[in-house]
Amino acid sequence: MIRMNSFTGTDIGYVRTENEDSFLLRIPDDADTFQKKGVLAIVADGVGGGPDGKLASSMAVDIICSQYYSSENEDQATALLSAMRQANSEIYLAANNRSYDGMATTCTAFALLDGKGYLCHAGDSRAYLLHSGDFRRISKDHTLVEEMVDDEIISMEEAAVHPQRNIILKALGSRPDIDPDLAVVRITKTDTILLCSDGLYGSVSDTEMSSKLIDNHVETAGKKLIDLALERGGTDNITVVILKV
Repeated sequence: MIRMNSFTGTDIGYVRTENEDSFLLRIPDDADTFQKKGVLAIVADGVGGGPDGKLASSMAVDIICSQYYSSENEDQATALLSAMRQANSEIYLAANNRSYDGMATTCTAFALLDGKGYLCHAGDSRAYLLHSGDFRRISKDHTLVEEMVDDEIISMEEAAVHPQRNIILKALGSRPDIDPDLAVVRITKTDTILLCSDGLYGSVSDTEMSSKLIDNHVETAGKKLIDLALERGGTDNITVVILKV
């Protein structure tokens, strides 16, 4: 099996009363599972407030992991997409049973197998790729302000401070059926994948994230990123998952 360096960490921050983020990084110990399914990383950020948001994000992580690794589909992109859709259905049903229509979660899932990364995504948690010194976001925010940027109504700089920047247009559990984004990216040796909730990128710039990843060991970089978000006020839950090939 390929050796990988990794980091996972979360912090409630200084403002929230509960951590509604959930995360996972599974690197299978079993060689057969590793060869068939590879590594799976997930970050989910619950919406709806308090325990309902936490329930939604934890359900997303548990269901996607279980469904992905139990799937007999040999196409990993299809298996991951199916797992996320299953999570959406179960969260939506749970929300209705609890008579709480606002229970939902963002979710960014990334499976790595045989030099390919499979990204499945809904909401505004993010995935980044650091490749040969180039750091770029590989997920798209499903938010009102991102749509406004695409339509050239506002700039990226304006979007970062826009009063409606937290309005999410797509999330697991928000409707009976969902169409998550799905992408496949080439991953080579020494590449680094970063998944995070908006508690990180809302306070820490892409340039700062890139610098921490380039200049530090994975574990040190992860801790420094969380600490930096806390230094900037810790106004939201902060979750970071890093995987270096």
